[in-house]
Amino acid sequence: RILSRGTSALPAHKMATHAKSADHGNILLLEHINLNTSVPEAAIAFFLQGLGLSQDPRMGEVVDGAVYINTTMWFNAGLSQLHMPITVRGASGPRDNILRGRIHVDVPSLLELRERLEAVREHVLGSKFAWQDAPGEDPHMMVTDPSGNTFVAHERSSYARDSRCYHPGPLSWCLGIPKVEFVAPPASTPQIARFYAHYFGAISTAADGVASVRTGPNQHMVFVESPHFELESSPYQDRASGVHVCLYVLEHAAVLSRLAADSLLWGSPRYRDLDRSLGLKQFRFKDLVDPDDPTTVVMELEHEVRTTDHDTSPFGHSRPYALLDRPATAPRLVSEVTRAFEKDFDALRASKMAVREGWTPDLNRGVSPLVLFTWATPNGVKASVCLEELGVPYRVASVHIGEGEQHSGKF
Repeated sequence: RILSRGTSALPAHKMATHAKSADHGNILLLEHINLNTSVPEAAIAFFLQGLGLSQDPRMGEVVDGAVYINTTMWFNAGLSQLHMPITVRGASGPRDNILRGRIHVDVPSLLELRERLEAVREHVLGSKFAWQDAPGEDPHMMVTDPSGNTFVAHERSSYARDSRCYHPGPLSWCLGIPKVEFVAPPASTPQIARFYAHYFGAISTAADGVASVRTGPNQHMVFVESPHFELESSPYQDRASGVHVCLYVLEHAAVLSRLAADSLLWGSPRYRDLDRSLGLKQFRFKDLVDPDDPTTVVMELEHEVRTTDHDTSPFGHSRPYALLDRPATAPRLVSEVTRAFEKDFDALRASKMAVREGWTPDLNRGVSPLVLFTWATPNGVKASVCLEELGVPYRVASVHIGEGEQHSGKF
């Protein structure tokens, strides 16, 4: 895409480390949660007009200069997103995903949120949509989306917005997703906290049946033990609870190597072709294990793990920006304005559901963690270009040759 304005002069790895690593550890951002939906019209009304998310123009079809929704919706919630494949338009997996837990959102005003939700009520009739106030020391609202997912809305000032970087499209009224809660098995949270610390280099804690994992300067994944947690035996990608979360990490290759060493990489059949096309820029796993015994699975949660230079990464964009070829969005299905994109979606979905094997990276093709010691010189640029073109995971260690760092004993 051609960027019309607001692109950053900083490379992605510089943008990613703008916040101190002590604020987020190796995990930079929980960037999106993937939730299937079979009720796209109700979801469009709820998430855009009700909850105040905005439409990412990269996903959809252009008709008369505006981007309409076709088979998948990407909604901006501050710096994070919800990705919503539409199962009645060919997406594979369960008809609707229901996250076992709660998604927290920050909004500028609970009063305005009530008004927005009441305004969309007629558009979500017959769905699972509901909301109620929860007064107390921290007043909030409990909101249920049309498919049945639970959101917890908190009133916060505009300072709650994570402004390290941006996705394309207008700023969302919703300020962001500060926390995602997951229901966890009894006595599992100490192992879960150790899992993220060991494999990700994350900042994590566990106490009183709750594990907290830092996924950004002001963002967390939280795992809450429940005596009612039930294990599921069906294939993960077919479960209603089989959601996935996407994490951006700083030391991508190190995480990949640690998980691979314990045979934890996993390929989702739903995203086999996508993962193969992106190569080393993202990978998946789903088993959270005890690091002391990697053969013991504590719980399952699909993760999509990305590099900061991923094709759709927000890192590198220091200001809000638009796309020249997709400047406007239309919060409607493309079928409402043209039949040009219609097809046999039932047959398309059936063909995708027939895929039962995923893709994982080939670790014999140069994916060992590399460190590029360099400075902004022509020779340094050559090395960077080579590594980028090869798609090899690496991190940059700056060596200030103007100050003679290349002659230091440490170097």
